[in-house]
Amino acid sequence: MNKTNSTILMAMLLLVASVATAQPVDSWNADCIPDDGPIMGSPANYAMKYEPAQSYMLTRVDVWAGPSDYIDPDEITVFIQTDYEGQPSGEILGEALSAIPQGPPNWLGTDFDEPVFLEEGQTYWLVYYCMPWSTLPYCEDGDLIETWESFDQIHWDDANDLAWKAKFWGPGSVATESTTWDHLKSLYQ
Repeated sequence: MNKTNSTILMAMLLLVASVATAQPVDSWNADCIPDDGPIMGSPANYAMKYEPAQSYMLTRVDVWAGPSDYIDPDEITVFIQTDYEGQPSGEILGEALSAIPQGPPNWLGTDFDEPVFLEEGQTYWLVYYCMPWSTLPYCEDGDLIETWESFDQIHWDDANDLAWKAKFWGPGSVATESTTWDHLKSLYQ
């Protein structure tokens, strides 16, 4: 095996191992008691400001969610977007769609198709598209997260900050630098 193929193989193994050993890297209000009240119709798009405390490869986001009594199939979608002048930019870095099983609210999420590199200190937005008349993932008490709301994910209005419940998953102890990820991506081009 030549050096280039060996490097590509090692990079792929590192990425697979990182995703396979994903664990919560960050969380919002993971232990608070949620408010299980429903959202009554629109807007059904929320954007929460997220500034990671460390650089890492985000593989999954879980939110506290419950089913809708009026819409089938029940599903939620989360997006990670970049920031533009203090609001979601519309540039989607990652997206995941999750089915909501019937029953009480619980932690729900799905792995992104591809991990998303998040850089320490940069502003991102967790955009949450929930089902109307379903449980929202926030608590009565907890750390407040800057929140915006929208009917169309284009025009955002400042909303009340809420104590959202979310878990951000990544490879944990596997350190990943931005330059390293750029190098890995260049190997596949």
